[in-house]
Amino acid sequence: ITAPASELREKLAAARSKLRDLGSVNLMAPEEFAEAKERYDFLSNQMADLEKARKDLEDLTAEIRTESSEIFLATYNRIKKNFHNMFRRLFGGGRAELRLSDSNHVLESGIEIFAQPPGKKLEHISLLSGGERSMTAVALLFATYMVKPSPFCLLDEIDAALDEANVGRFLQLLREFGATSQFIVITHNKKTVTGAGTLLGVTMEESGVTKLISIRIENEETVKLRPEPPQQGLWDGEDTFTEEEVEAETGRELPVGMDDPAQVKETDLRPIRAQKP
Repeated sequence: ITAPASELREKLAAARSKLRDLGSVNLMAPEEFAEAKERYDFLSNQMADLEKARKDLEDLTAEIRTESSEIFLATYNRIKKNFHNMFRRLFGGGRAELRLSDSNHVLESGIEIFAQPPGKKLEHISLLSGGERSMTAVALLFATYMVKPSPFCLLDEIDAALDEANVGRFLQLLREFGATSQFIVITHNKKTVTGAGTLLGVTMEESGVTKLISIRIENEETVKLRPEPPQQGLWDGEDTFTEEEVEAETGRELPVGMDDPAQVKETDLRPIRAQKP
């Protein structure tokens, strides 16, 4: 060692200071390290299990959404076709359309209604007259009913905005569908009343006391003579009504967790096609 003694003393003092800073030796360090590693390995395995469970749930969610979208589109396209043809029958022509407002979110999408009465242009239902909107609603109601009939149906003043000619077409539909279902119609229209099988009225002969009146108009033989309800074709009472085919609508679903279409690539979208009914 050739360094001066003063320099060596400084180095020795610095080394001793570092030793003091280190403190006493932790003899339990190996055991503590083993416990920490065991805890780390346990949490790592838990994290891996949770990631796998999350992936499985995302796959299941995507499968359910895809299947639900296919079932929805199948029903939607059947109603879409029925709606177009029912509208043509009620209006004596024209066309009507249902459109998905957001084909990238089939299950969350709204449905827009457009109609074109004979001699007019195709417009949103909100731009139609009151009577035209009512008849369009009737067409959509029966179009939906043809896909999923129910034992009975309650209609509350659905004919309020209809003129006499349209009431006649409405009654024809009620008679046809009434062969398999019971329709309860609340109405103030006299012509609708004349088409009923049974009249139910409520009167108040005494103050505060109501009385129910029931009048049976049709007998069992009359009911048996009612026409069969429309299935594949519609009958207008004179000639066979020929249905028109309507182009089926398709949709796409965004991947799970991706709700902003602006951030999604075209390749990320999953095409959805309707299941066969």
